[in-house]
Amino acid sequence: MASLTVTQLAEKIDELMCEIVSLETAVSAQTVLIDRLRSEADDLQSQIQILEDDKEPLAEENKQNLNITRTSLDCLAEKLSSVKPDEEIQDEEEVAVKVKSQEEPKKNRKFIKVQVEVPRT
Repeated sequence: MASLTVTQLAEKIDELMCEIVSLETAVSAQTVLIDRLRSEADDLQSQIQILEDDKEPLAEENKQNLNITRTSLDCLAEKLSSVKPDEEIQDEEEVAVKVKSQEEPKKNRKFIKVQVEVPRT
């Protein structure tokens, strides 16, 4: 480096000081942004934890509701399996009428075929 005059040396020092101040400002701004991002990340983590805590009772409640629904469906299926189609009921009623008429004394013995309509639900 060639020899510098005091004035030139002072100008170089001023340039370097301006550069240092500019870098310090940039670092300070970046530090503020980092702190802000950390704070937002912490807030998000807290909200996630709250949601997870709220989810647990809901999941348990859903399991209980599902069990109740399954039990109800099992009960309905059991009842449904004991329900006979209309034709079977009608045939049984005809047989019952025939048996009743056979139990009557011989003088009144007549076979009556009765057809009963059972409303469908």
